[in-house]
Amino acid sequence: MNEEMKPINFCFEAPIYKQSRKFVIGKEGANIKKIKYETNTKIELTAEGTESDVITIYRSKEYFMKAKKRFLETSNEKQLVGYTAEISKSGTT
Repeated sequence: MNEEMKPINFCFEAPIYKQSRKFVIGKEGANIKKIKYETNTKIELTAEGTESDVITIYRSKEYFMKAKKRFLETSNEKQLVGYTAEISKSGTT
């Protein structure tokens, strides 16, 4: 199956502490871009200054686990605490 066509069936959401946001994102988004490229995942962040700072990672299990591991390493596991959920093919939890 083509990489672009693999189903998105895992989702990871985690709060990001304001003081660690710049390290997770990196200069001009370098960390986010690198992790997206290396893990072939879809990554979304809430806009800076919003009420909650949350990062969300979507992808098939294999790629999802790689991206989750990278974010946990980047953010120093003690600062990025989240949960994992399997989502249905229709995109709802």
